Formats: sequence, structure tokens, C-alpha cells
Amino acid sequence: DGQVGLLGSAFLLVYAVATIPFGIWADRGVRKTVIGIGVTIWSLATLFTGLARSYAQLFAARAVLGIGEASYYPAGTALLGDYFKKEGRGRAMSIWASGTAVGIAVGFAGGGIVASILGWRAAFYMTAVPGLVFAVLAFGLREPLRGAAEAGGPQTGAAASITWRTFAELLRIPTLRATIAAETALFFVLAGYWSSDCWRARSSEERLPIGWPTGGVRRATCRSGLPASFWAPSSSRSRY
Repeated sequence: DGQVGLLGSAFLLVYAVATIPFGIWADRGVRKTVIGIGVTIWSLATLFTGLARSYAQLFAARAVLGIGEASYYPAGTALLGDYFKKEGRGRAMSIWASGTAVGIAVGFAGGGIVASILGWRAAFYMTAVPGLVFAVLAFGLREPLRGAAEAGGPQTGAAASITWRTFAELLRIPTLRATIAAETALFFVLAGYWSSDCWRARSSEERLPIGWPTGGVRRATCRSGLPASFWAPSSSRSRY
């Protein structure tokens, strides 16, 4: 159980730490490049997860996965902020973020089915290949000028220095505090899914494909939550 838990912790801890430097890079560099490199790292780490032949190799692959995934949200949200004007930005980001929830749901369901038929390694191989394709496509994204969607027009000055005061100012935003709390709770719950194999081994001598039922539950919750996520950003904009 401890080793299974460490696999999840390796990913999440590296993800949390790596998000900060990737965010700084996204503020100062070409954001589509940050995304492309990150998705490439993510895809290769997924591939090597399937190729792992020891616990140490599996642990390393899951840790590197956190590095790749850490690039996507900082650069992705920054790009969306310049793709869409303020009036439609919240809805655009909610649709974009819903892809994560839908992807996890489909991954649990599809991965469980693939693993039960072809073995667990095949599930990682089948995920890595399209990931590399999307990494190539990411390098071709349109890179707008920063602030292009703002009323004042693009901003061409140097990025502001990041200090502890900057973080303190950000934490004064109510929706940001709520988002941090929600994301923390979300990943706390998701970490529990890493114990699925251990639970399965205790529950039955037969290897039951529990991936698809858990994925079904996630799909149901996603479908009920997505309409609210589309409506909430616009309705609460005046308050937050």
C-alpha cells in the first residue's frame, strides 16, 4: 500500500513544485513552446511508465510525468486569457478545464477495459502515442501578444517581478482562494484511486476490471457539474 501511495505522491509533489518555474517561464517565454515541451515530456513519461521493469523505474516515470503536466496549466491559462475577451474568458476556461475531468473519466473507464484485455502496459502505450501527436500540434498554436484581448490592447513591456507580495495580492481574490481549496480537495480524492489495485486484490481473488465503473462514476459527476461550470463564471463575474 505504501509503495502504491508513493507513486501518486511522486507525481503530485513534483507537479506542485514544477508548476512554479513553468509558470515563470510561461510569463517570460513563448507559451506554446512551454506547452509543446511539457506535453512531450508528459507523453514520454507515460510511455516509459509502460516500459518500466522495476518499482524504481516506475517511480521515476511517474515523477517525470509531474514535470510534464506542470507546464500545461500555467501556459494554457495564459494563452486563453489572450485568446478571449474578459466577457467570455470565464466560460472559455471552464470548458477548457472540463477537458481534464472528462479525460480522467474516460481514462479510468477506457484504461480499465484496455488493461483487462491487453494488460496494463498497453493502456500507457495507447495514451503516449496520441500525446506525442498533440505535442507536435501544440508548437503550431497561435501565440498572441500578451494582453491582446484586453480593452487597453497588447502589453509589450517586460514581465513584472514576482515577489511574496505578488502572491499575497493574488490570494486576496475570493475565486482564487476557492479554486485552490477545490483543487486541493480534488487531488486528495484522486490520490485515493491509486489504491484501486490494492483494494481489488483484497476484495476478490479474481482481478476485476474496476477501472470502468470508477470512470462511469466520474463521467456522471462531470455531466452534472459541467452545466454549472459554464454558467457560474458569467453569473458571478460582477461579484468576484
